[in-house]
Amino acid sequence: EEQYMQVIKGKTAILFASACEVGGLIAEEQSNKVEALRLYGEALGVSFQMVDDFLDYTGTKTGLGKDIGDDFREKKITLPIIYSLQTQNQINQKFWSRTLEKGNQEIGDFETAKKILADDGSLERTRLEAIHWANAAKKQLKKFPHNKLNVLLSRVTDYVVTRIS
Repeated sequence: EEQYMQVIKGKTAILFASACEVGGLIAEEQSNKVEALRLYGEALGVSFQMVDDFLDYTGTKTGLGKDIGDDFREKKITLPIIYSLQTQNQINQKFWSRTLEKGNQEIGDFETAKKILADDGSLERTRLEAIHWANAAKKQLKKFPHNKLNVLLSRVTDYVVTRIS
C-alpha cells in the first residue's frame, strides 16, 4: 500500500498538485495559500487515481473511454487488489497469484476478479479511501474565502469521487 501511494503521488497527484500550485504562484498568493493549493491538488490527484482504479473494475468502456479491466490484463497491483490481498483469503490469494503474479489469465478471470473485489469489500474500501482523500482536498479549500472559485473547486472535488467514467 505504501509503494502504491508513492507511485500515485509521483504520477497523478504531483500533476494535480503542480497545476494548482502554479495558479497560486501566478496570482502571487501568500506562501501558505500556495501551499494549501498544492496540498489540495495532491489530495485531489490521489483521490482521482483511486477512483480510476476503482472504475477499472466497475465502469463501462463507454464511460471510461478505455477498456475496463486494462489494469487487470496488464497485471497492475492497484488499491482494490492490495485491499483484497490484505483479507488473506487463501482461495482469492491463489487466484491473484495465478492471474497477476504469474500472468496466467484465462477467459472469465476478469469477471471472477470483479466478483472477488466486490464480495470481499475491496472495491467499497477503495471508494471510501478516495472519499477520504477528496475530503482532505476540500479541507484545504477552507483556507480561502468562500467565493465562486472555491465553490467550483469543491464541486470538482465532489465530481471526482462520484464520477462513473
